[in-house]
Amino acid sequence: MVRLRDATAIAIAMIILFSAVPMVFTDSSDAAVKNDGVLFYEVYVGDEKGFSLKNYGTSAVNIGGWTYSDGEGTITIKSGLSISPGGIIAFVNEKTDSWLCDTTDGRKVMTNDEQAGKKDSFNISASTSGDDLYLYNASDVLVDAIGFKKESPVKGWVGDAAYMNSALQGIKRVESTDSDTKHDWTIYGESLTALSYDGTESVKANVRPFVFPDSGGRFVLESLMGATESVQVSIYFISSHMVIGVLSDLAEKGVKVEVLLENSPLGDSIDNPVQLFRNITEAGGEVKYINFSNSNGSYVHNKYAIVDGDEVIITSENWTAGNLSKDDGNRGWGAVVYGKPFADKMSVFFDNDFNGIYSKDLETKAKEENASSEVTELKYSWVNVEKYTSSIICHDRVYQNADVSIYMSPDNTYKALLDKISKAEDRVYSEQMDVGAAWEDLTAESPLKALVDASNRGVDVKFLLDGGKDLVDEINETTNVKAASVKKSGYGTMHNKGVIIDDSVWVSSVNWTSNSFLNNRECGLFIESAEVTNFYLGEFMEDWNVSYSSNDIEIGYSPSGEGATFTADIEGPVEWTVEYTDGSKEVMTETSATLVLETTKNVKSVTVTGGEDGYGKFYVAQPEPEPENGGPEDVEIPEGAGFIAIIVAIIAVIFGIIKKIMK
Repeated sequence: MVRLRDATAIAIAMIILFSAVPMVFTDSSDAAVKNDGVLFYEVYVGDEKGFSLKNYGTSAVNIGGWTYSDGEGTITIKSGLSISPGGIIAFVNEKTDSWLCDTTDGRKVMTNDEQAGKKDSFNISASTSGDDLYLYNASDVLVDAIGFKKESPVKGWVGDAAYMNSALQGIKRVESTDSDTKHDWTIYGESLTALSYDGTESVKANVRPFVFPDSGGRFVLESLMGATESVQVSIYFISSHMVIGVLSDLAEKGVKVEVLLENSPLGDSIDNPVQLFRNITEAGGEVKYINFSNSNGSYVHNKYAIVDGDEVIITSENWTAGNLSKDDGNRGWGAVVYGKPFADKMSVFFDNDFNGIYSKDLETKAKEENASSEVTELKYSWVNVEKYTSSIICHDRVYQNADVSIYMSPDNTYKALLDKISKAEDRVYSEQMDVGAAWEDLTAESPLKALVDASNRGVDVKFLLDGGKDLVDEINETTNVKAASVKKSGYGTMHNKGVIIDDSVWVSSVNWTSNSFLNNRECGLFIESAEVTNFYLGEFMEDWNVSYSSNDIEIGYSPSGEGATFTADIEGPVEWTVEYTDGSKEVMTETSATLVLETTKNVKSVTVTGGEDGYGKFYVAQPEPEPENGGPEDVEIPEGAGFIAIIVAIIAVIFGIIKKIMK
């Protein structure tokens, strides 16, 4: 029981402590509340150059007398100007018909010349060089800042600049909270969506998972052939005569068929695509081509279709003749998602893109390419496709009541995937075709860095890459991630972009490159279901066990320096390379794929090569160094623990002193 005298002493001690020690409290409320709700909302570097402010608060804010600056010039906002809750005001050099000046959302548009005053030169720089913007209230307190400047740090901003696609010329805030980082923003332009990410976007749906090439495109074709009302397709590339033939027949039967294709796909090797897709338009369907940026290497890289408004097909693979066959396809993942709520979400994106300003119809493209009016004859019949799909025996089960979410590039795929990986507790397994050169730095923020961070938390991380042996070796040598280069078995190319995260799975078109995440139109399907995940897990482990026959073998070191035997599944003469911890190497040629070392002491790794594609690498575990002088090892103190310990110590001292005084 605490006596009154002790309680009084404690109270006095706490008063003295908190008066003497400066405290910093974390404000868990939205940053917008601290800023009266007003934040930068959009930035545009087109002809009129300007930005907008949005009031995220619950009451009107008088911004008269506030100032905005680009660090070189300052403009004072005229008195009496206010922003209502949810309201937007744009400030521009001149009023034009750009999306920044579009008043259909109720925004006000004002020129810089209409404001109270201007000091020095205010001029937002073009996106190629970037700039920074600052907003101050009437008391000259910094309210918000944004950096899309590449060279120097920005006051009130943290980390790298917000990314801006030079062709689209704009960025837009997608988070109502304000972290003062690039993660609050996405690139933006007219006819683009810009969705936020908060991790609560899922809806219930039934899911049929499948993989390429095992499914032979069966479920893609069956879903399309079952359409009775409408089919909407958004895809990078189609060369399968079966798909085009089915869509043509559906259009002829009165089904509404709309197809959206990339305008300039890389590696376009099919016969004249305009002439091929005229099969659909002449049957009554509609075909459009699109390139959102018209430059800068951005592509419509989706692979999805919406059938009858209640069924969605999403794949990592393009619908080519090879992928929709039994033998020649890539390794990839796909799913059919059943349910109107999810289909409605996908329709928002399709309608936005299909009817946007960047799309053009088939005949417009034909004129641009000076294409003839001929139609490529299809090697196809509906009956033969039915026979083909019925001949494919593969996993065929629909799983009930999964939680499914859709994320789109450039809107939020990057944020979503990194957040999902950051919350992994047990496992993250990934198959990837490509990692962009800029993201091969294992210390720079990227999905690959997210894997490394997860492995450092104790999560089991496996990473399977098509090629990239140098990167795979670096990952294995310097991180806790287990990595392997693909050893193909039964498929053409590892073209997958899939990720298994605990009991959830990411099925997508998004390669691990900045272009795929930040420029392209892509979609990532996130499925939360242990049953669905187990299906993909089985497929992943089959690929993994073929590709990772040696890299995950860790030879234990014994203090006595006992030897070890290394064995690889390679026939004929092989070359062994032993790398030591001091950086030296020893190369040995043996007649068999077995190497015996008398000791593994100071051995860092053992590599074996031989045969046509034989390759393996063993990483040798070395013992932890003994603590100096036999003393206890250093103990890592959690962040903030030292500060807490100091506070506790101070309280104890003050409490003791006061108790003596009060005796």
